[in-house]
Amino acid sequence: ECYILGVQLEDPTSDIE
Repeated sequence: ECYILGVQLEDPTSDIE
């Protein structure tokens, strides 16, 4: 899971905090 601007995305390939 990655979190962009506090939004949880179902994308295990992207680790963006």
